[in-house]
Amino acid sequence: MQSLGQCRWTPRSTYAALAAAAVVAALISAPTPAAATVPAEVSAGEYELTSYPVKRGGLTIGLADRGEITEVTGETLTFRLPSQASYPVPDSDAYAWLGAAGSPGYATEGWLTGSSAVKLSLSTRGVAGYDYYDDLLADGGRMSFAFSEVTGPGDFAFYQISDLPFLSPEPNAPAGARFGTGVQRDGAPQGSTPVELAPRTTINDRFRFSAAGMFCLTVTTSAPLSDGTTASATVRLRVAVGDEIASDAGCGDTPDDTDPGDPTDPTDPTDPTDPTDPGGPSVADWVVRDGHIDAVAARIDPVDGVDTLSLQARYDVPGELRTEWIEYDDLVVVVPDSVTLTTPAVYGGGDDWSFIAPPATSYWNLPLGQQAGAPWAGLSTESPTLAGLAQDRVLWRVDAVTGPGDQPAPGDVVLWEGQPQRAGIGMERIDLPVFSTKLGLPAARWVPLHTHAHFNWSITGPGVYCVAMTLEAQTAPGRRVAAAQQLTLAVGDDVDASTVTPCGRTRDYPERGAAAPAPDPVSTPSVLGAAASSLVSTIAEAGLETQLAVLDPTLAAPGVPHDPESVIFHRPAALFRAGTGNVPGFDTGVYGNSMQVIRWDTTGVRPEQLDGDLRWSLHSVAGPGNVALSHGPTQTGPFVFNTATGQREPHQLWPGAGSGETNSAVLWSFSRPGKYCLTLEWAADLPGGREAVDRKTLTFVVDGPLDPTVRANLDGTYPGAAFTHDNETLTKTCVDGGRPTRPEEVPVPGGEPDPVDDPWNVPNWSRTASGAVILNRGHVDIASTLDEGGLRTRVKDTTTEGMSHSPDGNAAYWHETSDVVLQLLPESATTVPDEAYTFIGPVGSRIWNLPQTEQPGLLWPGWSAETIRPADLLGGGLNWSLTAARGPGDVFVHQTGPLGAPVHVFDSANGLPDTTRIGADSHVHANWTFTAQGSYCLAFARTGSRSDGTALSDAFTLAVVVGEVDPTGVDPQGCADLLPGDDPDPGDDPWIVPNWSRTASGAVILNRGYVDIASALDDGLRTTVRDLTVEGLAHSPQSNAAYLHETSDVVLQLLPAARTAVPNQTYSFIGPVGTQVWGLPQAEQAGLLWLGWSAKTIGPADLAGHGLSWSLTAVDGPGDVFVYQTGPFGAPVHVFDSADGLADTTRIGAGTYAHANWMFTAQGSYCLAFERTGSRSDGTALSDAFTLAVVVGEVDPTGVDPHDCYGS
Repeated sequence: MQSLGQCRWTPRSTYAALAAAAVVAALISAPTPAAATVPAEVSAGEYELTSYPVKRGGLTIGLADRGEITEVTGETLTFRLPSQASYPVPDSDAYAWLGAAGSPGYATEGWLTGSSAVKLSLSTRGVAGYDYYDDLLADGGRMSFAFSEVTGPGDFAFYQISDLPFLSPEPNAPAGARFGTGVQRDGAPQGSTPVELAPRTTINDRFRFSAAGMFCLTVTTSAPLSDGTTASATVRLRVAVGDEIASDAGCGDTPDDTDPGDPTDPTDPTDPTDPTDPGGPSVADWVVRDGHIDAVAARIDPVDGVDTLSLQARYDVPGELRTEWIEYDDLVVVVPDSVTLTTPAVYGGGDDWSFIAPPATSYWNLPLGQQAGAPWAGLSTESPTLAGLAQDRVLWRVDAVTGPGDQPAPGDVVLWEGQPQRAGIGMERIDLPVFSTKLGLPAARWVPLHTHAHFNWSITGPGVYCVAMTLEAQTAPGRRVAAAQQLTLAVGDDVDASTVTPCGRTRDYPERGAAAPAPDPVSTPSVLGAAASSLVSTIAEAGLETQLAVLDPTLAAPGVPHDPESVIFHRPAALFRAGTGNVPGFDTGVYGNSMQVIRWDTTGVRPEQLDGDLRWSLHSVAGPGNVALSHGPTQTGPFVFNTATGQREPHQLWPGAGSGETNSAVLWSFSRPGKYCLTLEWAADLPGGREAVDRKTLTFVVDGPLDPTVRANLDGTYPGAAFTHDNETLTKTCVDGGRPTRPEEVPVPGGEPDPVDDPWNVPNWSRTASGAVILNRGHVDIASTLDEGGLRTRVKDTTTEGMSHSPDGNAAYWHETSDVVLQLLPESATTVPDEAYTFIGPVGSRIWNLPQTEQPGLLWPGWSAETIRPADLLGGGLNWSLTAARGPGDVFVHQTGPLGAPVHVFDSANGLPDTTRIGADSHVHANWTFTAQGSYCLAFARTGSRSDGTALSDAFTLAVVVGEVDPTGVDPQGCADLLPGDDPDPGDDPWIVPNWSRTASGAVILNRGYVDIASALDDGLRTTVRDLTVEGLAHSPQSNAAYLHETSDVVLQLLPAARTAVPNQTYSFIGPVGTQVWGLPQAEQAGLLWLGWSAKTIGPADLAGHGLSWSLTAVDGPGDVFVYQTGPFGAPVHVFDSADGLADTTRIGAGTYAHANWMFTAQGSYCLAFERTGSRSDGTALSDAFTLAVVVGEVDPTGVDPHDCYGS
């Protein structure tokens, strides 16, 4: 079995920072190890078994837990490896030293492997920061580690693995020192290679055991000392391997349950470790708790020489830089409590979450973006094995969601993209969930090849879910292939995922029955505006029938069946100017673009009901212009029909299928405004030679200006004459006598315009005149890598064309940033949606935007430092600055926060440079917004330091073309003049200072990382600033402990990147919606200060009432201060509010710590006066008054003296 755990804190990055940043004048002896207690049994965490000489003489061995060391020389330590830490020997020859391929075993984790088991590294570092024992060692002396007295039920192996796993093709293969009691793949003894370490060294290693049971071994360290003697020390290790072995078992013991049904006996005919055994289903081989997993991944596998479609999960094993394809019957995906959210207590307009659950309902949500400690579940059709399909798409259908066995599902499951019914850049209509049990199943959609997408997985109840899914495709010879599997989800921490049996092992795939038409569809005439609907075709005894299922706007229940001929589909004014819609033959613009969501649905039709496929076609059309219906990702096709080009041949609809290639289903385009009557025909050949035909006449009303060349006003209206309704336009359908508009009723002013030849409409990977590559569709990242040469930033291209040009075939293509032009196609045009985005421009202003979530047909740029380990960088990341921007408008890079409010990254409108933080091993996306069409040059600098303090920097430029501009004439080399030179300077702005800079008065400036306003109790109550930033830990007199500042000795800085806006009326207590404010969020945000408060070291029994009162008594500054807490969707919980008068008081529980949002309404310097009060348990009064100096925004913090605050 293999289980992958949560993202974890990595001590190596902190150690590296300590080594680089600690300033120690002199040390004459080893510091006293921190008082730490070793658990009776160590089963998780990151530890070092560290040995080092001490001044008192000899060597000692310590166990370091995140820097805190307990001396363990001569003692016995007990560790446990869970059953989930299974690690069979891989097939590669690189692992031959471990034994035969597939040999079972259990192993500790390496630095960047998963975290289902303890990490145990050998080390000679000693106490963190203890760098001065060189004089105790002989010149050139090294310390050796030896293993002996090994007892256990199987073989033991210790082996070093690569310290740079991301650069190794086999990152977990033995590499260097090793010791083993078993045999290699060729039968030779494993033997040993000495483990000899230089001073202050840690190695990446694994301890491996071949069987479950109790292993015992002795570790002896030795080293030559400067006095000519050789010193040694020993420690005894007991390792309980597997969940069944008792902690007090004897060395060599195996689990007690060794009866004939013993699951460790591979010869047992009912062995539950055998997933093929129908008589004894077992726990999953893979329990995925963290990391990136494409839970829906398609590939073609040859079976007996025949290409077979396979539905599996594709898992990027954390830290190992390898991908595993996992069968659903071997997989459980964990949905932990850490992703629990709550819907708002009250739903309002534009903020209705009924599609998930009623108000104030807790639910689990695997998020659209990656979140530490939870799987990042997505979908992939990227496998190169799919290239041989006859079509460039795969059908994905969810047939059912149930519980284990025959039980119903514990709750609803909804997969959705973006934020339905919430305002946001480029989102002007409701998008349906990908699938939803609330809307009913089956549900299907087509997925283009080369797609990689992520969704929110929202689940309303804890328990085990079986999600029955099918993929279908057609091979080049025309053969239909399908794969049906059941994905198992373990939701909630109360579910022990390690004991969950994958659904496919215990239950048959649920049968998808044929659906019947609704007996009494609604036939009352109605106008359908924004609501979503599906044209649902079914086959019954009466033949073929298509009805319209109309969904309630809340998307909380299955659609209500209507007679489609009784509905008027109405699209208010919406016009894409000539050429921008890219619909062939539409020379006068595109009206009705993004007509409300209308899906087609044949999921209720079984293949055996037909002889072939359904055929869907346009029978006739009456109206003022041409009509086109695209089933592709954009208006550009491919088409079901297009009257402008004469395309009218029937479109094939597969049984059991539905929708188009996007969440918006099929896309309707009209060349002129007016009323249209479209007669659509569905036809099918039934078994026995009978043909079934169903025709329906649909009514469409499309508003818009008569002049297709005009642009919309800011309020969404259009200048000039427009199509006008008569009293029957929206009251009579075509079948009830409603008259279609005649062409002469909507004349084009000045006559028909000339056809447009759009120079900006070029394929992805076209070339400019200078030879640069134009990137305008698909996924790219501005990616930094680190090697011996330093920091290097390039454009990582995983577009379809990029991967096809890659030397590795299916890998990314890497461009130099000066060799590409990034293009925002005209289809990226949208408008500023609401007040929350007025930092870009007035509501309704025209802008061009590449959204944070992928939108088919547009470029999807992100940024990354995925291949850089946190341990390799001081502070675990890089600073990224936008240093200059040249172009016809402003540039904004911003993310959508959990409340829908924008989170600012870069903003050229308020001055540059702007700086953000990129975490090592991270991959991020955002919205890229431009306010004008034209060509832009953007200059950037990425800076940081290696863990040894060596400075790193890389300056680069990007050329960007926006809107209706010919990209082929742009030379990205022309942006080079924006670069500052070989040593990029992020700017002279006085507010850009490193964390732990000093003010003129000597105070420490804190602007990045974790700090608490912490109270402790000794002779009295004392409040300090508890500094857990990287720099604070490095300066602490105690190894790896927080640095404690007096409150009057620090300045807290909100960097300009803290600027945001009031998102909606819920937060109007801060200011009007859209008002600029500066905030430190409740959840940690890279590159900003993370400010909390605590009384963590005080025991509840020490205080009367078990807590303290904390009051904000005064504020002096240019604006108001608000401190409040909030859940991701909940209403704010007020802590302090200077706008409504002071003092404000809150409660701090003893032994607790907390975080909140800290909001300031203006830039400048602030003084905040506080008081904390309480009583000892004996009634003795306690109090502590203190002040905090805070600097907000573009203000020089070095001129602030915190002692000036209220005379502190």
